[in-house]
Amino acid sequence: MQPPYKKKKDMKKNPFSPFRGAGFFGFNEKSIEKMPSEKYIKKFPSGHEKIIQDKENREGSEQGGLEFRLKKIEKIAKRLEQKYSSYNEFITFIHYVKATEKLFLQASYEKDGLEHYKKTLIENDIFNVASTLSIDSAILHDIYKEFQLAQIEGYSVHEIAEKLLQKYGECSECKAFIVYVRDIYATLFADPQENFLKERLSQEKIIQAKIRVLSYDGAPKQEDLETIYEEFCDELHV
Repeated sequence: MQPPYKKKKDMKKNPFSPFRGAGFFGFNEKSIEKMPSEKYIKKFPSGHEKIIQDKENREGSEQGGLEFRLKKIEKIAKRLEQKYSSYNEFITFIHYVKATEKLFLQASYEKDGLEHYKKTLIENDIFNVASTLSIDSAILHDIYKEFQLAQIEGYSVHEIAEKLLQKYGECSECKAFIVYVRDIYATLFADPQENFLKERLSQEKIIQAKIRVLSYDGAPKQEDLETIYEEFCDELHV
């Protein structure tokens, strides 16, 4: 079977390695807002800014604060976007981490709507990843239909994945996509609802699945995306 398309590459220097180019992830450079240089970022807040910041911290602490925590996620993402503003594939990954963090946070405040959040994560992200990898629409719908059937009929997602990997074994992008969808379904639907919300492990499994599929061909490198995720987590849990 011939691959259904040829993947285009947009080779750019990677900040983590002077030798490896960064892959293209389906985003137009013009669509990403140019971030200001670091020299224009204020290193220390003014007295007025500090008063406001202290007030926000107190309010967030007192409320337990969904809004406060969402704002914190936004601030961390913006700082990382500034740091990696020249590299579209890293910006794409930062946006994904931000969206995933927000989704899990909101789900923890609205437990009755958990299935809605699971469906949103699956539908939005599976189609975004397929677009990023330039998966043919017919192949996408075939793969998605098989995994939906597995969920409805109670089949093992691993068995379905093996069947699809054999069917599309000559398409490296398709194989990476199938493994990603398998890992997402296995994570979201394997554990009881209470474990899904309590265990950060579920969230980290989903992020790691994303890292693997975005770096399946080595551009960008898996360790570079892991470094960015570690930076995000370090700031989030301060």
